[in-house]
Amino acid sequence: TMPAQVERVVFPERSMAAHLRATATLVGTRPLLAGPVVLSRGSELCGRGRVSFVGRGEPFELGFGPDDGLRVRRQTSEEREQATLTGTQRIARTIKLFVSNLSGSARKLTVSERVPVSEIREVEVHVDRTSGMRWDGKDGFAHFDLDLPARATRELLLCYHIEAPSRVQLPPL
Repeated sequence: TMPAQVERVVFPERSMAAHLRATATLVGTRPLLAGPVVLSRGSELCGRGRVSFVGRGEPFELGFGPDDGLRVRRQTSEEREQATLTGTQRIARTIKLFVSNLSGSARKLTVSERVPVSEIREVEVHVDRTSGMRWDGKDGFAHFDLDLPARATRELLLCYHIEAPSRVQLPPL
């Protein structure tokens, strides 16, 4: 038992369900050894998990399963074009997320969506339009922090484009 920050997170590219994630920092004199853990919320057993070795003062995360009251639907579209003379490629991607709170109480959650990060100097990625996100171009994740009222749906928008010379092969969506 230890204090932890609990939040609801969803990664729409991977799953439509939101999950409860607990983040804690190990306090005390002994490390937490790697192996299986039994997870409980209050007095209810909610599952089993695994934890890696955690030294004193190190942060770690545990998942406590899905929150059945939250759902997300993801739509993606892509437009590709190539300049006639220079051969420069341009891919414009639009991601629409529809986040729904099906429960009878308000929920806070973080929606995380991937944005490509270029490792090649000639390839550039630009975020065009968003609906209120935090984004650091170094890690490649856009985070939307939401306060969703009971029985409400919210639409999120993320638009970005990728530009590259003709000699670079860009992968499909």
